[in-house]
Amino acid sequence: MKQSIFTGRLARYFLGLYFKQFLITLSTFGFLIFIITLIEIFRKTSGDANLTLLFKIIITAKQIPFILEQILPLLLLISSLWTVFTLSLKSEMIVA
Repeated sequence: MKQSIFTGRLARYFLGLYFKQFLITLSTFGFLIFIITLIEIFRKTSGDANLTLLFKIIITAKQIPFILEQILPLLLLISSLWTVFTLSLKSEMIVA
């Protein structure tokens, strides 16, 4: 029985490494965007004393998915480059 290139151990290893790098990149950028957006909300609503901190955090959290959707291609590119760089540092890139 012949295995496909996508079902082998090596493919699962590459996919797992890429997925881990992508999640780290996504969470890092998500956190940075959250902080920057929260600061912007604080700046825009500094004169309004009726808005609570919880309300400002909720407004910020609702904006995060839209911003992450716009930078998703950049995140995919960064995580791909990071994966290839990690593989080359470990000397795991083999030319066949």
